[in-house]
Amino acid sequence: MKIQSFLLLSLRFILFPLLLVVSAQAQQPRFKVAAFYSTTGEMDHINFARDALYFLNLISEQQQFTFDATRDWTNLNDDYLANYNLIIWLNDFPHSDSTWPWSQDVIAEQAAHLSPELRKRILRDNVAELYKLAA
Repeated sequence: MKIQSFLLLSLRFILFPLLLVVSAQAQQPRFKVAAFYSTTGEMDHINFARDALYFLNLISEQQQFTFDATRDWTNLNDDYLANYNLIIWLNDFPHSDSTWPWSQDVIAEQAAHLSPELRKRILRDNVAELYKLAA
């Protein structure tokens, strides 16, 4: 339960800076969020995803952004993701169990079918933009 609360609080810190900037600009949805999640695995991860989905749906209405969630990992492709500004993984991400110490290789292999631009956006630019890090 403590981990779940910590993760939900962390999610708030990730999205709120982006929400404040965007919601001040217009009432029309200004950006789109795609969230991937899983309903299998450890119960605390499943519960976190459920809580995060509730929270994100609630604040998407309040803060005027579009939020879509999917359990369909085939949506991890250029066509589906091209229309989203922020891509998040609620309780899972595209890798197999026990990939350490080859995690970077596995992610590179599983993202190889994406265009270089989208791969860069998902694996680097989302975080750099969110935290205002030098590119």
